[in-house]
Amino acid sequence: MNKKISSLKAFMILSVALVSQAPAQHNALTAAEQAAGYVLLFNGTNMTNWRAWNSTTPPSGWVAAPESTWRVIQLVTSAGQAGALIMADATYQNFDFKVEWNVPSAGNSGIFSRYDGFAGGPINNAWGGASGPESQIAAINNSDGTSPTHRAGTCYDMFPLDARALGWDTPGGGFNYGRYQQFRIVAYNNHVAHFGNGLKLLEYVMGSPAYITAYNASKYATYPHYANVHPGAMYLQDHGELGIKFRDVRIKKLTQNPWALGSPYLANPNDTTSLRDLTFADNITTTTDIRSFGSAGNTLKIHRGPEALVIQFNHRGDYSVRVSDLFGRTLTSQNFSMSDQATLPKNFSSGARILSVREAGRIIHQGLLADF
Repeated sequence: MNKKISSLKAFMILSVALVSQAPAQHNALTAAEQAAGYVLLFNGTNMTNWRAWNSTTPPSGWVAAPESTWRVIQLVTSAGQAGALIMADATYQNFDFKVEWNVPSAGNSGIFSRYDGFAGGPINNAWGGASGPESQIAAINNSDGTSPTHRAGTCYDMFPLDARALGWDTPGGGFNYGRYQQFRIVAYNNHVAHFGNGLKLLEYVMGSPAYITAYNASKYATYPHYANVHPGAMYLQDHGELGIKFRDVRIKKLTQNPWALGSPYLANPNDTTSLRDLTFADNITTTTDIRSFGSAGNTLKIHRGPEALVIQFNHRGDYSVRVSDLFGRTLTSQNFSMSDQATLPKNFSSGARILSVREAGRIIHQGLLADF
């Protein structure tokens, strides 16, 4: 082959590889999100989709603040002077809300859903809890950070995290502050679920016996509108904390019940008992049921040693194993030919990771390595 052609071919392959691993663009919808009907609530430059409790414009304390190569909504005023940042569109009753938040050390904030307490309105209460539930944001070293119903990701003062989701924001241990966490709320009438970094954190049904018990024991028991299903806005709390950051804020109105038979939100379209684990990257589908993938009966076992990740299969085959971050960027990958075991050295970066395994080009497992 001509050396010049060979060099050009190598350059093109390298270029494609670099493009495929380029960092995700923040504060912009992906093509899949655009097609699915998501609305971008913050474009990295202005806050035209937001307002204050008693104004059609945002509070002065929230700004589009520069951070590295992207911009974030960030609270920068002195403590207690900003006020809540509230969506201008308060017509969201059934929705899929996705965001990334970053809380500073000892920080505390929250996201209220279905807020409709605007000044002059029928509720007329600036506090988000008068209208609807709060999804908690708290640093693990905050006074609320370790309380079962007050730690990050909970339905504040109502429902704790599911047992298997404990540590969702501190994969591998450590602290949850000073870095971005992916968070998602899916709500359809009286059914609500929280997701964080690809894991389901909790799920509840308003009006159920468990909900009524939690509501009567909570700080919201004297606010009857809190327990009603109604449309509203997303409400980013000002808790007097400096440096609360939000980015990649987007929302979609749901016209079909995510828990209904055949819903794409379900791991099994014939099983309506719970939503599947969700993630933000379009090319990742997390699952805890590997039996539905790959060759019939092919299961795998994952061993997490101090120096390596070892995956054992129940028969020999051609496997490819990949570890990526939550944006789909490859951290390490290897191919294994006619083998029943794959070994990856633990030399990739820290933080939440996704393990993807393919057999003969077909995916057989994909899931979060939160405890690795």
